[in-house]
Amino acid sequence: MSYLENFEKLNKDCWIYKDIVSADISNVRKSLGIILINYDMNAEALMTIPHQRFFDLAIVPSWKYKNGLSEEIIILSNNLCDAWEISADELLKMAIKYAPESSTFWLMEMGEYLSKIDPDTQGSDECPFYILSNKEMDYGASALCYEGALEDIYREIGYNYYIIPANVHHMLLVPDIFSINHILYAYYSVNQVNLCTLSMEEYLSNRMYYYDHSTRDVIMVDHNNLFYKSDVL
Repeated sequence: MSYLENFEKLNKDCWIYKDIVSADISNVRKSLGIILINYDMNAEALMTIPHQRFFDLAIVPSWKYKNGLSEEIIILSNNLCDAWEISADELLKMAIKYAPESSTFWLMEMGEYLSKIDPDTQGSDECPFYILSNKEMDYGASALCYEGALEDIYREIGYNYYIIPANVHHMLLVPDIFSINHILYAYYSVNQVNLCTLSMEEYLSNRMYYYDHSTRDVIMVDHNNLFYKSDVL
């Protein structure tokens, strides 16, 4: 089942539907979570799904359930709000609140991340970029939207940082101590992978963002301006 398979499309005779509807709303924190998806690519689906806009992305509520030995994730639509007798805004707030409990925030250096994918990979101290995901590394890009996550990342890295969406599963974070050329290299490398290898379901964004600790704000970065700036360095 696609992660974009939402609650509204589930067969009402399906055990998944019955399991979700019958769940005790006060005891769902181990199942509720959030996913980040591209806003424009999913605009039609978002008409029936609770969501919060985050630049060119959307935060949507999800449900994690066990299917035999595996776990699957679906996006919850407005239909669940009717079943649970809550508003779409309440459902989304619950999902954002409980997401860190169901899928723990995980920040790691690039070398550590690569070694998890391939144990034979040797990390390099020359490129201490960071990967943000969750403990399952499954739809973990949404960890950026956990409460307090932006400041937690700043305290761990020690610098303001650029945020480059790699895919729905993780973000690449680049401390701003690096040169503009290093930042652009990371950005274009990620986007080349996005263009050549990602499925539509895994694609998140080709934009870049920046977190400034002094203002506690995230801004969208125009990479073309960075490109022109790098030409004069």
